[in-house]
Amino acid sequence: MITMIRIALLLLLVMCGVAQAQSVPAICQPHGVVKEKLERQYGEVLVAMGLAGTALFEVYASEAGTFTVLLTRPEMRGLSCIQGAGQDFILTGNEYPKVKKGSPS
Repeated sequence: MITMIRIALLLLLVMCGVAQAQSVPAICQPHGVVKEKLERQYGEVLVAMGLAGTALFEVYASEAGTFTVLLTRPEMRGLSCIQGAGQDFILTGNEYPKVKKGSPS
């Protein structure tokens, strides 16, 4: 009987998690559309980018401190998805550490 209750609780938790995940739709549109909207509506411009495998991550930010993280992958066929957005973005001004030539890193 205890096992049945545990299984029922586990199924309930899984179903709640799936329902919650499905209630937050990904915002994916053609890259040019997203970029233009970020610039026009929020005043955000590209301030950083990097690759993680084949995924391109871009960070757009505005002088007002808003920012958006955008993800694009080749298999997404030109679509880019917003991965996160927020406020109070600042550039730290940090510089890369100086590495002496020939020193192992």
